[in-house]
Amino acid sequence: MGFNRKYKQNLVIGSVISLSIIFITASASWIAIESLLNSQESVDHTHEVLFGLEKMISRTKDAETGQRGYLLTGNATFLEPYEGAQDEVWESYDRINSLLADNPVQQQSMKQLSHVIKTRFNLLEKSVERKRSGIAIDRRDVQKGQGYMTEFRSIINKMESRERQLMKTRTERLSMFSAFTPWLVIFASIAAIIITVVFYYRLTADYKQKLLMEAQLLEKERQISKKINEVQKFAEEVAKGNYKMRINRSDLD
Repeated sequence: MGFNRKYKQNLVIGSVISLSIIFITASASWIAIESLLNSQESVDHTHEVLFGLEKMISRTKDAETGQRGYLLTGNATFLEPYEGAQDEVWESYDRINSLLADNPVQQQSMKQLSHVIKTRFNLLEKSVERKRSGIAIDRRDVQKGQGYMTEFRSIINKMESRERQLMKTRTERLSMFSAFTPWLVIFASIAAIIITVVFYYRLTADYKQKLLMEAQLLEKERQISKKINEVQKFAEEVAKGNYKMRINRSDLD
């Protein structure tokens, strides 16, 4: 009875420890993999922001180039890059603004950028309309436009610098999790194998001990049965009046 209790106790302990370690390593692996995916998403997020910022300034430059060509030549063909550029810039702005919704510093820059974009395109449009109407171009508007474009580039450069710093941090974190996750999975696998082997041998040893104890009990039972038979024979002989019958002590040992 005591052995069975010990055997069951070892079985329960082994199962609990094995399941606990498997649960812990599985949880750690899940966290590592989830962090790896999140880091990858963060890196992709930064790439998208940088691409959007570059697109904004690129399309604004296209609008400037088209406007300048039209002002110099009066040829409306030069307005093709200008037409629709503002809509594309604002589409990129809205997309970037949503991507940076959780970044207060970048949000402040986005507000500044909004003002600069509106003012810059208003000046571009004003110059184009004056040209169409045959009115001389106001050089002060040109100078203002150049000033706003310089401010535009400055804001974009600062935002890109922040994003690249973030990307560096996120890339380092991604590299860390990329290196850490496989080792964690390997460790979990090795730990599971070791635990399985250890408790297999423990249970096997307990089982062999159980078989040995059963064999010893059977041998004891055989010896006791033999002694009982000897006593019964002695009792029968005595009952028949054979008082000379003796039991050898060695038969009872």
